Amino acid sequence: YRFRKSNSSELQVRLVLPESLKNDPFDTTMFVLETTQGAKFVRGTCEGRRAFGMEASNQLKLSIEDPLDTIFLWGAWAHGYEPVKLTAKFQLSSLQEGEL
Repeated sequence: YRFRKSNSSELQVRLVLPESLKNDPFDTTMFVLETTQGAKFVRGTCEGRRAFGMEASNQLKLSIEDPLDTIFLWGAWAHGYEPVKLTAKFQLSSLQEGEL
Protein backbone atom coordinates (compact mmCIF):
# COMPACT_ATOMS: atom_id res chain seq x y z
CA TYR A 1 0.00 0.00 0.00
CA ARG A 2 1.22 3.52 -0.75
CA PHE A 3 0.26 6.65 1.19
CA ARG A 4 0.78 10.33 0.55
CA LYS A 5 3.24 12.06 2.86
CA SER A 6 1.50 14.69 4.95
CA ASN A 7 1.35 15.81 8.55
CA SER A 8 -1.12 13.01 9.29
CA SER A 9 -3.07 10.32 7.46
CA GLU A 10 -5.53 7.73 8.73
CA LEU A 11 -6.15 4.26 7.36
CA GLN A 12 -8.82 1.70 8.26
CA VAL A 13 -7.22 -1.75 8.61
CA ARG A 14 -8.84 -5.12 9.26
CA LEU A 15 -8.12 -8.83 9.17
CA VAL A 16 -9.23 -10.73 6.07
CA LEU A 17 -10.10 -14.35 6.83
CA PRO A 18 -9.61 -17.32 4.51
CA GLU A 19 -12.69 -18.15 2.40
CA SER A 20 -13.40 -21.29 4.45
CA LEU A 21 -14.04 -19.16 7.58
CA LYS A 22 -15.88 -16.18 6.06
CA ASN A 23 -19.40 -17.62 6.37
CA ASP A 24 -19.08 -18.89 9.94
CA PRO A 25 -22.21 -17.65 11.76
CA PHE A 26 -20.30 -17.78 15.06
CA ASP A 27 -17.37 -15.52 14.26
CA THR A 28 -15.04 -16.23 17.16
CA THR A 29 -11.97 -14.73 15.58
CA MET A 30 -9.63 -12.66 17.75
CA PHE A 31 -6.62 -10.76 16.44
CA VAL A 32 -3.91 -8.31 17.37
CA LEU A 33 -2.02 -5.99 15.00
CA GLU A 34 1.26 -4.18 15.59
CA THR A 35 2.97 -1.35 13.74
CA THR A 36 6.40 0.23 13.65
CA GLN A 37 7.46 3.73 14.62
CA GLY A 38 5.74 6.47 12.63
CA ALA A 39 2.21 5.11 12.99
CA LYS A 40 -0.15 4.53 15.92
CA PHE A 41 -3.51 2.87 16.37
CA VAL A 42 -6.14 5.41 17.47
CA ARG A 43 -7.46 3.12 20.23
CA GLY A 44 -4.32 1.10 20.69
CA THR A 45 -2.30 -0.14 23.61
CA CYS A 46 1.46 -0.11 24.22
CA GLU A 47 1.71 3.59 23.29
CA GLY A 48 -0.47 2.98 20.22
CA ARG A 49 1.79 0.34 18.68
CA ARG A 50 -0.73 -2.50 19.14
CA ALA A 51 -4.50 -2.89 18.78
CA PHE A 52 -6.88 -5.83 18.91
CA GLY A 53 -10.24 -6.90 17.57
CA MET A 54 -12.74 -9.53 18.66
CA GLU A 55 -14.27 -10.24 15.23
CA ALA A 56 -12.70 -10.32 11.80
CA SER A 57 -15.11 -7.58 10.67
CA ASN A 58 -13.67 -5.10 13.20
CA GLN A 59 -11.80 -2.26 11.54
CA LEU A 60 -8.97 -0.54 13.38
CA LYS A 61 -7.95 3.03 12.68
CA LEU A 62 -4.23 3.48 12.02
CA SER A 63 -2.91 7.03 12.21
CA ILE A 64 0.28 7.77 10.29
CA GLU A 65 1.73 10.56 12.37
CA ASP A 66 5.34 10.75 11.25
CA PRO A 67 5.62 10.67 7.45
CA LEU A 68 8.52 8.23 7.30
CA ASP A 69 9.23 6.56 3.99
CA THR A 70 8.16 3.07 5.16
CA ILE A 71 5.96 1.69 7.94
CA PHE A 72 5.39 -2.01 8.64
CA LEU A 73 2.23 -3.69 9.95
CA TRP A 74 1.81 -7.33 11.08
CA GLY A 75 -0.36 -9.40 13.36
CA ALA A 76 -1.55 -12.65 14.85
CA TRP A 77 -5.01 -14.19 14.87
CA ALA A 78 -6.95 -17.24 16.00
CA HIS A 79 -10.39 -18.58 15.08
CA GLY A 80 -12.19 -20.36 17.90
CA TYR A 81 -9.87 -22.82 19.62
CA GLU A 82 -7.54 -23.19 16.64
CA PRO A 83 -3.81 -22.44 17.00
CA VAL A 84 -2.65 -18.83 16.63
CA LYS A 85 -1.51 -17.89 13.13
CA LEU A 86 0.83 -15.06 12.15
CA THR A 87 0.18 -12.69 9.26
CA ALA A 88 2.73 -11.66 6.71
CA LYS A 89 4.50 -8.37 7.37
CA PHE A 90 2.85 -5.63 5.29
CA GLN A 91 4.85 -2.68 4.00
CA LEU A 92 3.23 0.75 3.80
CA SER A 93 5.33 3.11 1.69
CA SER A 94 4.98 6.83 1.14
CA LEU A 95 4.49 8.22 -2.33
CA GLN A 96 7.45 10.19 -3.58
CA GLU A 97 6.93 13.74 -4.76
CA GLY A 98 5.25 13.73 -8.18
CA GLU A 99 3.73 10.24 -7.86
CA LEU A 100 -0.04 9.79 -7.94
